[in-house]
Amino acid sequence: MDAKLMIIKEALLIFSVNGLNFSMDSLATKLKMSKRTVYELVGSKENLICLCQDYLKMSMKNALL
Repeated sequence: MDAKLMIIKEALLIFSVNGLNFSMDSLATKLKMSKRTVYELVGSKENLICLCQDYLKMSMKNALL
């Protein structure tokens, strides 16, 4: 699985439990990657939230087709 997609899916799991109250450091630890790698792949916490929204929209669109 693509590393960026792994980050998005893990972030969605965290959102379902904690809402937006999470740190990129804890996300990186959970994924067993460095915080630097996470930031290189998604840019920022705000951008990660947008990527998650896009992923959910795409998933719902594909489910309807």
